[in-house]
Amino acid sequence: MKKEIFYLIGALVGALLVLLAVPLGDNYAWAYLSANGGGMDTQSFVLLMQSAVTGFQILGGVLLGLFGAAYLFRRKP
Repeated sequence: MKKEIFYLIGALVGALLVLLAVPLGDNYAWAYLSANGGGMDTQSFVLLMQSAVTGFQILGGVLLGLFGAAYLFRRKP
């Protein structure tokens, strides 16, 4: 029972990361911009934001895939 809840929570966290990747990437880019004094080239800012969004999507997809598969293929007593 405890493993099932753990698997479901992991899958939900992964799904939330995938769904919230754009706002998280945007916040990451703005935090990076403000931490570096507010001066950054527009192209660098957009590239940083796109990279952060892609990273969050990949991480969320991996979590969702692993925990979702673990939940679906768990041993049932």
